[in-house]
This record gives sequence, structure tokens and C-alpha cells, in this order.
Amino acid sequence: MYMRVAAAALLVASACRPEKQYPPAPAMPPQPSFVTLVNSTLARMHQRYSAARRIEEAIIWGDLATAQAEAGQLALLAEPSALPEWQPYFDRVRDAARELEASGVIASAARRSAELGAACADCHAAIGGRPVFDTILPPPTGDSVDAQMRAHGWGAARMWEGLIAPENARWEEGAGALVLSPITISEVEQTRLSDNMVSVRNAMGEHVEKIRAYASKAMTPLTQRERVDLYGEMLVTCASCHALVRDVDLARQ
Repeated sequence: MYMRVAAAALLVASACRPEKQYPPAPAMPPQPSFVTLVNSTLARMHQRYSAARRIEEAIIWGDLATAQAEAGQLALLAEPSALPEWQPYFDRVRDAARELEASGVIASAARRSAELGAACADCHAAIGGRPVFDTILPPPTGDSVDAQMRAHGWGAARMWEGLIAPENARWEEGAGALVLSPITISEVEQTRLSDNMVSVRNAMGEHVEKIRAYASKAMTPLTQRERVDLYGEMLVTCASCHALVRDVDLARQ
């Protein structure tokens, strides 16, 4: 009898004993939505494009320090939410930016800038996306050097967009503008040049003719690799010509 009572009491006690308490599982952090991931990727793509455009403009004007600084910032942009098969393309863009940042002379940076454009184009093709550019009308025509330079800048910018998109129509539109936009120094401007600047003026004319020759070739059937090489050499020529323009300005002071 005693044993049955003791066993019953043990069963009751076991039944009434509270279950062992475990600490609650940590809450999972909220996962970003698909829309959030897409928007963040698009924002970084805009950052890349803006940096690449500033690099190209800096190189055209021979500003190596600015081109290197922009390239350094571009190289820091990672894309953690991209699909694994896309990562090599983003890596190539960063590698091209690092090589440009390490360039010691403007000519090397110019060629590396074209390589950066090619990396952007390959990435756009791989992910099946193409940048949408704003429509920018050609600048007003004029006989002044300033107006002619604006036309050259417009053409070069359209070629750059065509290279990185990649998009044939933009590339050919920009090349056509450069073919039809000569840069001439008026007779009034020529009389202001000292004798020792005449050779500089002649060199500037040779650079302009090289740009037109490159632009004419750009309008022929070319592979993407050939376009990259051509655009790189065109940037080298632009930077060299602008350096001469600065020499002329300094000589006048």
C-alpha cells in the first residue's frame, strides 16, 4: 500500500513539474525585398556611370589627378547582391578602375579609360541590361573655337555612351559629329600668336586632323575590341591637344 501511494505521488509530482525553459531563438533580421535589392543595385550603377563619365572628361582635359581619384572611388563599389555568375563582370570593372588609378601618365590613363568602358559594356551585355541615356541635343553651331570645341565634346560624349552601352547608333552619331566639326583658329586669333607659337598652332591642327581620322574610321565596321583601342587613342590625342591649348594660353599671359 505504501509503495502504491509513493508511486502515485511521484507521478503527480512529475506531471506538475514545469517543462524546461529554453531561451527564445534570436529573431532573424529582416531580409531586404527584391525591390530594395534592385534599387540599391541601380543606385550603384548610376554611381559607376557618373564616376566613369567624370574620368573620361578629366582625361580629355589632361587632369590625371582627378581621373585617378575618381577611379579609386569607383574601384570601391562592390555589388554584394548580384548573382554569382555576374560577379566576374563587376570584378573586371573594379580591376579596370584600379589599373587606371595606378596609371602614371595621361596617355596610359586614357587607354585604361577605354578599357574601363569595355568592362562596363561587357557587364551590361552579361546582365541583359542597357543604360538609358538622356537625350542631349547638339550645341549651337558657330565659327568660334569655343563653339567648335563644344561640338567636339558633344561628339566624344556620344561615342563614349555608344562604347559602354554598347550601342551602335550612339557611337556612330558621335563619330559623325566629330567628322563634321573641324576646329579652326580665326585670322584674328592667329595674329595674336607669337612666332614661337606658330609651331604649336600647327601641332594643334595635326591633332585635330587625327581626331577626324579616328572618327572617320569609327564609322566603319569595327569589332568592340577595335572600338576600344580606337577610342583610347582618340582620348590620348584629345589630352595632347588640350595641353597645347594651355601652352598657348600661358604664352599669352
